[in-house]
Amino acid sequence: MLRRAGLRPQIAFWVLLPVALLLAGVGLLMTLGAERLMYDMVRTRNNDLARMAAAAVDHSLKRNLWLVQTVADIEARHLHDPAAQRQVLEASSDFLSRFDVGVVLLDATGKVIATDLRHPQWMGMDLSSRDYFQQVKASRQPVISSVMADILTQRDFVAMAIPILDKEGRFYQAVVGGFFLETRQFAHELARLQGERPFTIYLVDGHGVIVHHYAVAIMRNREEEYKHLARELHDETAQTLVALVQRLDLTKRALQTDPAKAAKELSAVQELAEYILADVRRMSYNLRPLILEDLGLIAALQALTEDANQVYPACQTHFELIGTPCRLAAEEELIIFRIVQEAVNNACRHAYPEHVTVTLSFEPSDVRVAIEDDGCGFEMPPARELAHSGHLGLLGMQERAQLIGGQLEIRSSPGRGTRVTLQFRPS
Repeated sequence: MLRRAGLRPQIAFWVLLPVALLLAGVGLLMTLGAERLMYDMVRTRNNDLARMAAAAVDHSLKRNLWLVQTVADIEARHLHDPAAQRQVLEASSDFLSRFDVGVVLLDATGKVIATDLRHPQWMGMDLSSRDYFQQVKASRQPVISSVMADILTQRDFVAMAIPILDKEGRFYQAVVGGFFLETRQFAHELARLQGERPFTIYLVDGHGVIVHHYAVAIMRNREEEYKHLARELHDETAQTLVALVQRLDLTKRALQTDPAKAAKELSAVQELAEYILADVRRMSYNLRPLILEDLGLIAALQALTEDANQVYPACQTHFELIGTPCRLAAEEELIIFRIVQEAVNNACRHAYPEHVTVTLSFEPSDVRVAIEDDGCGFEMPPARELAHSGHLGLLGMQERAQLIGGQLEIRSSPGRGTRVTLQFRPS
């Protein structure tokens, strides 16, 4: 009886072991199958996004090519009238603004003989050695160049060249337009691509070399910033300008009938004009703080905190510097500034704090920036849900940090304030 009792557990073990192994194998196969399915789904999504991005870039290139072709067609009507050809380019400057490298007219030798109004520095330059000129001259067909370095700034750009032929069909001139890759050239097209998570699109040349990349979620955030700026211009600046025009009209009428009243109106007009000037300067500063380029990051952060104290007097914002400062790369300084600007504005506008502290620390190998407030705080959503929950500002900060290889940490909870920390290793 004892032996039988001892055999029962062994029998049960050997019976259950194959079943357990079978179940484990099935579970493993299901896991691998699920992983494979997810991999295939991600690959399919990436392929779809790549095709959509390629179509968007192709659409933008064709539209640009059409603009240059339009100018070339008009220039062809004035082949032997240099003054008229110069006027054509100057008059077309507004609708050619997307060509931020410039639009120029070349003669048969490759010399620039006319430019748009925004880029007179190209006048007289010899571009005969450029591949796009040699190609357009030889083929007498429109040419889109490979990615090149701009002569003046060394930034990557693409050129489009359209030939102008004489009555005998011989090459006579060419209109060339160029645009930088890192500007908003493709942003409007690519920002329309839909995806649940932020993703990056890489632009690759014919040799398989990555020439530029676009962080699509950042574009969406920038589009929100542009919309905000447009609303400010329409709702505030434009309306104030309307009021200024009305005041001027009242002053004009009062000058004829009541000079004393006209003098008072002039005081009101001056006050209104000064308000508009301050408003425009504020928006200009938000778009591109010149102090950052002229004096560097520390001065820019000091000015930012001083401005915050004026705009939000109920909150005391101050700046602290730790360590031995040094100038960073221009891109790194701009990204730090934007992150601090976003964090300070968020705190002062939404958290109702009494104090906000911005600390810039230069450590032996890293740079650390911390923005801390004692406001109401908030429930921090998971990183993957920032866009869906409407926290585009926080998402933008995280993506900017990634552009310089940094780590951004946001800690907050209701009633305990918020702390935003950026740490990265300078280039």
